[in-house]
Amino acid sequence: MLLAACPGGTASNLVTKMLKGRVALSVSLTAFNSFLILFTIPLIVAFSYNIFGQESHSFQLGFWETMKQVLLTVVIPVLAGIIIGGFMNDKHQDKIHKPLNYILPVILLIAVISVVFFDKSSKNIDYLKYLPIFIPLILLNITTMLAGFFTSKNLKLKHELAYTISIEMGLQNSVLALYIGNQLLENQDISLIAILYGSFSLISTFLFAYLLKTYGAYEKTKTAN
Repeated sequence: MLLAACPGGTASNLVTKMLKGRVALSVSLTAFNSFLILFTIPLIVAFSYNIFGQESHSFQLGFWETMKQVLLTVVIPVLAGIIIGGFMNDKHQDKIHKPLNYILPVILLIAVISVVFFDKSSKNIDYLKYLPIFIPLILLNITTMLAGFFTSKNLKLKHELAYTISIEMGLQNSVLALYIGNQLLENQDISLIAILYGSFSLISTFLFAYLLKTYGAYEKTKTAN
């Protein structure tokens, strides 16, 4: 429940860029969600504790600290990109975008390796021991992506918008969930779930979003024929 309440952070923007989705939409959703979680996460966590018969926990996300993170990780980088892009013509922009096709996958791979092997919170974890827990986590990842994709399709949104929304919905912010589990709830079991999810979600979201993108292209070709 905590993972489901933590919407995708800037990692979803990276995946969207790699798959040539609507980056502006992805960034906008990330920024909007970053404000919304100030109110929704405490409510969802309290609701979950009551539903599952656990002792209730209450906490608050620091408003100014969260705003600072939104500015540093979303708003300022986006504004910087817009300003720099404004000084470049299309030819120069193309020269920059081409190397990104190789750089971004490397960044994604480094991020996954860092989470699994070098992050302090994930050290000494026997991932094979927790294989059964991966099943509901993978289902969470895939079902939320499918929900976002087909809901967008039913609303007659363009295919690029549909799989961009599916990425934003499917890739939960495991770093935020880990912070809440460790620092605010002080519950190691909840923190473990966030660590396990973070070990695969970047790769699985990328691969499944790629399939959704390919499916849309296939459907478009089939309709044209």
